[in-house]
Amino acid sequence: MYPLFRLLKVVDRVAGKKARVTAASTAADGSTVYVGTSTGDVLKYAFESELSQSLEASAAASSAAAAVSASASASSAGVGVAEADTARSTLEIKKNVGGKKKIETILPLKAAGHLVVLVGETVVVLDAVSLKAVSPPFPSPRHVLCIALDAKSGRKLVAVTKKRAYVYEFSTTIGDYVPVKEFAGLPGPVLSIAWYGDTLALGYKREISAISVKSGITTTLCSREVAPTSLTSITADAAAMTSAMLTTLNPFASSSSGATASTSSLLMAPVPGVGLILVVHNNMGVCYNLDGSLSGHTVTWSQPPSAVAVAWPNLIGLHDGLVEVRSVEDAAIHQTLSLPEATHIGSTGSVLTLFSGARVWLGLKISFEAQLAELIRARRFDDAIMLFQIRVPASVPTRDKQMQLLYENIAFQALVDANYERAFQFFALSTVDARDLLHVFDMLPQSQARYESRTRPLHAIQRKLSAQAPHKAHPLLVAFLEDQRTVAARGEPLEPLVAQAVDTALLRLYISKSPHKLRPLLTGANAVLVDDARAALRAAIDTRTRTGPYDALAALEASVGNYTEALEVWATIVAGECIDPSSGGARPAIDVLASLEGGSDASWELIAKFAPALLQADTFAALDVFVSPTRSVPLDHDSVLAFLAKFEPLPWHALQAAYLAHMVSAYHVAHEQYHTRLVNIYVDSVAACRDPVQAAAMAEACTAHPGAPACSEAALRARLLGALEELPFYDVDLILERVKDIGGLTTELVALYRKVGHHNAALRVLVHDETDDAGALAYCAAIHEVYVHEKAQAERLGVPLSTLGVVASDVWMALLAAYLTPPEGTPAPRARALEAQVVALLSSHGVHFPPSQVLDLLPPSMPVARIGDYLVTALRRKVAAQRRAAVSAALNRSVHMQVALAAAKARAPRSVVNHETLCSVCHKRLGSNVFARYPNEVVVHLKCCRDPHICPVTGVDFRPRPNQGRAVRARRWQA
Repeated sequence: MYPLFRLLKVVDRVAGKKARVTAASTAADGSTVYVGTSTGDVLKYAFESELSQSLEASAAASSAAAAVSASASASSAGVGVAEADTARSTLEIKKNVGGKKKIETILPLKAAGHLVVLVGETVVVLDAVSLKAVSPPFPSPRHVLCIALDAKSGRKLVAVTKKRAYVYEFSTTIGDYVPVKEFAGLPGPVLSIAWYGDTLALGYKREISAISVKSGITTTLCSREVAPTSLTSITADAAAMTSAMLTTLNPFASSSSGATASTSSLLMAPVPGVGLILVVHNNMGVCYNLDGSLSGHTVTWSQPPSAVAVAWPNLIGLHDGLVEVRSVEDAAIHQTLSLPEATHIGSTGSVLTLFSGARVWLGLKISFEAQLAELIRARRFDDAIMLFQIRVPASVPTRDKQMQLLYENIAFQALVDANYERAFQFFALSTVDARDLLHVFDMLPQSQARYESRTRPLHAIQRKLSAQAPHKAHPLLVAFLEDQRTVAARGEPLEPLVAQAVDTALLRLYISKSPHKLRPLLTGANAVLVDDARAALRAAIDTRTRTGPYDALAALEASVGNYTEALEVWATIVAGECIDPSSGGARPAIDVLASLEGGSDASWELIAKFAPALLQADTFAALDVFVSPTRSVPLDHDSVLAFLAKFEPLPWHALQAAYLAHMVSAYHVAHEQYHTRLVNIYVDSVAACRDPVQAAAMAEACTAHPGAPACSEAALRARLLGALEELPFYDVDLILERVKDIGGLTTELVALYRKVGHHNAALRVLVHDETDDAGALAYCAAIHEVYVHEKAQAERLGVPLSTLGVVASDVWMALLAAYLTPPEGTPAPRARALEAQVVALLSSHGVHFPPSQVLDLLPPSMPVARIGDYLVTALRRKVAAQRRAAVSAALNRSVHMQVALAAAKARAPRSVVNHETLCSVCHKRLGSNVFARYPNEVVVHLKCCRDPHICPVTGVDFRPRPNQGRAVRARRWQA
């Protein structure tokens, strides 16, 4: 599924062309490989520097940049057979250390710079550089069967004979190997050995035992009828193996009962740095935790392997000339390497060592990054994403950032393949610098033409893209850039240079693809480079037909404050001298003029120069230039009114009325002349509406000018009535005379009478002219409600009503008078109806009418019995009020007397004196002697009273001070 290892043939024929010489053991150390032969020679092979770099970083050579610039014909590595490459190597040194005896084992001891060699049951230590025997020579025991290094310390060595195990440690102080321990009484010949820190694991014919190096305690870990063929140690940091762990390593005993060594083998290998043990039986591999429990990682090879190696999380088995690589993460086969001649396999870290006969191979583990790059080159995008999700857990802090970088690499590869939809799908998931993408599409602004990506060779991608049809990707590019702006608007702002590139590129794309989007881009918040944008817009204008993005060009100039240039362009659009289908007509120019503040001659000059054309093109839309709600400093009112008077399209001054209304509402202008002028215009409009000729002209003008205010009589009168009721500073007497002259405007008359407080006249109009009894009653209720509210406010402030300008309302009596004094010639039915209204009014609102005043208003023709109910209720109300007043007065008197009594008691101090009372001066008992008492209740013998006005104890002077009586009286008066 994924490319994991790269094979290199490092030795093609050991020691020349002699066919009888074969490799017996190997060891790798960086760019050096040591080979032990069957004839007792140790060979040291070195590689050229470029090959060394390839061995150490072959995966890194496939960088993300190479991935996106690779050709579409790149082959896919993964499941299948991968042939080994041949590497050039140089035989540096050849050293015979065993005569004709086979080199069984070679172990590099890096801490000492030595090679530990097992040859002919003897341990020989060589210098790793010169292959000369060290001095003093290693004190090797006789008949050594196997050796192992403590990978944890890097300085300890164990040599095992038939019955004993000898432990040595290299001393850097004396430069020699010092014996540390010796273990005797081994149960039999040791076939394999592995050293795990404090524990030696020894494989015998029928069991596996562990010896503690510190205590010397030997433990039988597991036993079986089938002897293990190998016990390989490849760990650097594996934890100590314990008895509790290895007693569970016999789960295959029942399934392999009766098997022989030729048909079944038990292979063991620790997992470096993970704390697991791999046990392989037949074709099944199971990983155990250090406590002996199952870890859950299991793989099954297609054939029983003859040798295994571990490069976590991959388990490698060698069988039938094939190296089968499987992952414990999904138990799937990830790679198959074809080596028909290979018979042995081992591993050191991430490097596999394979040899057979006279040939030696190295298998270099490809890094995770290189695996991803290889999959991207092969266009296996989904596999690359799956591999990342498997290999990088969610707990990694930088996982999201790494995932976005992977999406970016995939997106650029898809872009090179012209798979635009897939490319931009991944670009949207990444955090790609938009400038990289714009550089590829040749859309960077001129000021950023020298931009160079810090992560990839963009020129190569650009050349490949230009050979295709990149314009087909422009819609997707537009969507991507718009999404970048949306993300920035949500609170993740782009870098300034990136924002400039994005907005300028969008402008260029909009010119050809979406001209209607140019105005929103330029009028909103943007980082467009003005010079680049201006050049692009002007280049898109066809001077022959005078068509192009004129509106966008004007918007660009306006956005940088070049209002004159912008308005000149818009003026040509409004006048029809140039054509821009995406233009907003006069509205853009209106908005710009509306944004100008008053108080500046320059602003008024621009308005006076360009507003006439706008008023002629769209009169009432252009009115926004003068009534802008965003203008904080107003224009000169008289100048505006004089200017608008020249362009009035209706028989009445609609433009001036609109501006006057804006003055009052927006700027709170309180001058009587402007208020009166506005109301007069509304009165003129109503008068014109009543003239048939002017009404027809008004209707025609309203139809001809979209946006004009409604010109029906109802709409005009509603506008006038609203002004009469809301405007506070117009000349009421003047307007009242004009309304009377027009006639028929009874509602307006009522509003004017109410304005000046002529309630009698207002109610007579309602009752007799409009016969609106309900309206008259509502009028009185509204006036009375205002009166009650202002009265409550005056009482709350503690001031008389006169200070607030409030007088007692007689509006109810005015209504009663209007009913009782009808005009001459009132029809009899209406007169009877008025009498009925009097009775109903007194019955429902009698509380507002004093009986004496009502009786004075009653005409002789109306009998008192008609209002009998009202009079009875009024008398009862009067009697109840008198009773409440009497009760209240009695309560007040009672309270006053109680307060006076309490005050008298408080002012009457008393002192209790008996025979035991002591004089405050001589401190003797008063007995029956004459005594004196001071106002502060100090009691003394009369003979001890030196001054009748000054207390002998406190020294207080009780004589009245000047003006004290006046102050006391003043305090009592205030109270």
